[in-house]
Amino acid sequence: MAFWQDVLGFELSHRAHHTGELASEVTGVPGAEISIAVLKGYGHKIELLEYHAPANRKRVDLKPCDVGSVHVAFTVDNLDVVLSTVAASSWRAAGKPQTLKTGPNAGKRVVYVRDPDGTTIEFMQPPPDKGRRKN
Repeated sequence: MAFWQDVLGFELSHRAHHTGELASEVTGVPGAEISIAVLKGYGHKIELLEYHAPANRKRVDLKPCDVGSVHVAFTVDNLDVVLSTVAASSWRAAGKPQTLKTGPNAGKRVVYVRDPDGTTIEFMQPPPDKGRRKN
């Protein structure tokens, strides 16, 4: 959670822990035990889940093109600052920053980053003449 808070500027709203019938019925996963952290910032809330059970859960290495893969995108003021912080953390860039050449996002710099669990986060920096949202 440090990256979400220290780098992206989200604040912890609250934590919860769900287990038993409630967790199993909501998720459809028998025996689910879940720790939840809800972060807030920039007019949004993000819910981060950590499953502690069941024991037979799997770790997979999905690529962004694989069915079932998801990503979240954030607009940042300075992509280079974010990438420097990424390099110093347990997160890693999936590719190299690119500047979009055509379309409605022309001039925007973009890159995918993978968190330690393999979740893809896209960071986008608008061109200098476009409005920006703070990190």
